[in-house]
Amino acid sequence: MPRLLRRNLTCFYCGGRSPNSQTGQVRQWHCQKCDAVNHLDENGQITDPPASEPQNNVQYAHVPPRSTSPELASADRELFCNTCQKNQYLLTESLANYLPSQEDPNYAKYEAAATQYRKSLEDRYPQVCENCVHKVRDRIKLASYAAKTDNMRRALQQTRQNGVFDTASWGWKNIVVFAGGQAYILNLVLCLLWHTFGALLTAEPEDGMSPVDTPSYQMCFTQAATQYGVEPACFSLVLPLAKYAFILAICSVWWNSALQNWVRRSRGRMVGLGDHLKLQLIVLAVRAASLWYLQEVGVMAMALHVFKAGHTFMIIFILLTSII
Repeated sequence: MPRLLRRNLTCFYCGGRSPNSQTGQVRQWHCQKCDAVNHLDENGQITDPPASEPQNNVQYAHVPPRSTSPELASADRELFCNTCQKNQYLLTESLANYLPSQEDPNYAKYEAAATQYRKSLEDRYPQVCENCVHKVRDRIKLASYAAKTDNMRRALQQTRQNGVFDTASWGWKNIVVFAGGQAYILNLVLCLLWHTFGALLTAEPEDGMSPVDTPSYQMCFTQAATQYGVEPACFSLVLPLAKYAFILAICSVWWNSALQNWVRRSRGRMVGLGDHLKLQLIVLAVRAASLWYLQEVGVMAMALHVFKAGHTFMIIFILLTSII
């Protein structure tokens, strides 16, 4: 229903009410609070000043000065011109009066068309004119830089308070995590050593390699490094190390590379811990199967090639799963 009759007029700019009650159709009135002239259309809604009226004589609401942060003190106080301020008020007021009451049967239609209505208002009343767009962009860049600087300052201050760089305080949690990490690394080294000897295994001694009953670790390492092959006795020599490595893997299955930082900070929760444990259990199952089936070479003619291929696969599998 057109709002043609009003007892108290409300300023669209400052929200102040007219001290004098007025009746009948009002097309414009002067607000004594903000010194703005309100122009109304035939339906009583705010509208642009008449074209016949000189634009320079139009008075708009005076925006009260806002407090600025020290970083933004050098920016202009008046960011938007009078035209931008007026369009912003028009947009806000139109959106505020757009939706009817919820009891209205057409409320759902109005609500569904709210986005399109807002877009039409923004096209009709641009929120930033061409003269102010550069100042607005500069202000946004300045505000973004100030926010990033303040965030970095707070992060550094919090880091100093939490003592992340303090490595002198070692509690029992740090000791347990450190021991678990050492056990995890040692089990990988021993397991890879056994599989490497399995991949280099030779059924018969090659030229320059003399078979021995009880080889030493030094002799086996020398054969592997210089002749790229080891005797079955050397492979059997490191088999107990593979069993010890599997025991260490079971004891350190809970360990991961992010635990040390988590213990030092003592806050938050670790994301993806369940998936990591599932992967480690799968790795343990595969290693148990390899430890069971790859201890001795079979009697088939091609068994040695299959045996060495199995150890080579385990080397690649362990390296990939330990990196993840």
